[in-house]
Amino acid sequence: MLLNFLASWCEPCKNEMLVLEQLYAQYEEQVDVVTIKLTGKDQLAEVNRFIAEYRLTLPVLLGNTIAAAETYRIIQVPTTYFIDRKGFIAH
Repeated sequence: MLLNFLASWCEPCKNEMLVLEQLYAQYEEQVDVVTIKLTGKDQLAEVNRFIAEYRLTLPVLLGNTIAAAETYRIIQVPTTYFIDRKGFIAH
């Protein structure tokens, strides 16, 4: 699984979305690609605009900023993890 944390106000996240969407389209049968929008500054309307603007078909989940930051030790966005089949962070 490729697990990506982002925010709609983050410029590097916006640039990365095109690549992640391509990866999802190409490898969707082999690898789960999931993005989690950290919602500290995002409102649902902004998230929906972001999804529409980038024509995203990959799963976009809404995450609690504090819980995600603590659980995954996120310091900045975007942050991407590769999760192995056992659920451990591989990279």
